[in-house]
Amino acid sequence: MANITQHIEDRLSENKAGVKTYASHQFAEAAGERIASKGKAWANSQIEMEYIVVFLPHVKRWTVVFHFSAYLSRTGAGGYIGWISDEGFFSI
Repeated sequence: MANITQHIEDRLSENKAGVKTYASHQFAEAAGERIASKGKAWANSQIEMEYIVVFLPHVKRWTVVFHFSAYLSRTGAGGYIGWISDEGFFSI
């Protein structure tokens, strides 16, 4: 997806609760770390889940995007792929 920021902002324009957003980079980073740790436990793996903290200019807030498909591929984990969305985050 060429412009992940635009895609997330489009989702937020349709549904304000579409993804979790944070007032600061620091709070978004902490949320990313928390979910990444949860992912390691879920997959029973020591492999880190990659994510990026993204600034959303239209709402002037921060969010986290997880590279969940790559994580599943690297860990060989199976299971419910939608749990990142259930946590309120966007994944690619």
